[in-house]
Amino acid sequence: MSTKGRQEQNSSASRAGRPAAGNQQETNEQPGRKYFLGIAIDEYIYWPKLRNARRDVRAVSRLLCDVYGFQEDDMTFLENEGATTENIINSLHKLVDNVGNTDSLIIYYAGHGHFEDRTKRGYWVPVNARNREIADYIQNSVIRDYLSDIPSLHTLLLSDACFSGSLFVRGYQRAGLLTAKELLQLQSRWALCSGRHNETVADGPPDGHSPFAESILDVLGKSDREYITLTFL
Repeated sequence: MSTKGRQEQNSSASRAGRPAAGNQQETNEQPGRKYFLGIAIDEYIYWPKLRNARRDVRAVSRLLCDVYGFQEDDMTFLENEGATTENIINSLHKLVDNVGNTDSLIIYYAGHGHFEDRTKRGYWVPVNARNREIADYIQNSVIRDYLSDIPSLHTLLLSDACFSGSLFVRGYQRAGLLTAKELLQLQSRWALCSGRHNETVADGPPDGHSPFAESILDVLGKSDREYITLTFL
C-alpha cells in the first residue's frame, strides 16, 4: 500500500487472494462467503469536503468482484449522507449477526479521522459529526471491539483517514513469519492504515484516487500471485 506511514496489525494472519479464505481444503467444508462493507464520505456537513473517498471505495470493490470472487449481494455501502454515526454502528453490529466463522470480511473506511493528543485516542468522523463535538465521532476502541466480535475467519480493515494508525497505538502486534497457506488456516484480524497515529494523509487529485487507494488498486490489479498477504502489500 502507500509507503507513507503504513501500519498493519494481526492477531493471527490474513490475506486477500483469489482462492476462498479458510482451511476448506483440509476440512472439505464449503468455502465461506466474502463480505465487504464500504464506508465513503466526501460530502461532509460540518467538516471539509473530500474529493475521492467514494471513488476509491467503489473502485476497490469493483476489482474485488471482477478478480477476487466477491459478490455484489454481499457488499454493503454507506456513502455520504448514508454514513451517519448510527448507520455505521448498526452496519458493524449487523455483521456480528450475519458473518459466519468460515467467512471473510473486508471493511474499507475512507473519510476524515480525528486524533486527540492528550488522551491518545483516535476516531472516525461520520458525515453528520459536528466539528469539535467528540461525542459525534466513533472511537477507535469501538471499531476494534467490533473487529473482535464479528466471528469471521478473516477480517481485513482498510482505513484511509488522517491519524488512522491510532487504531493500533495500544495493544496490537505484527504477524510472525508464516507462509501464506499457514496464514489462511488461522483466524485473523488485519488492518492496513494510510497514516500513522499523528499523521495527516493526502486525498489525491480531483477525479483521481488517494495514494492509499492507488496503491491497493495497483497491487491487486497487477498481481498474478495465488495468495496476496499484507506483508507482500
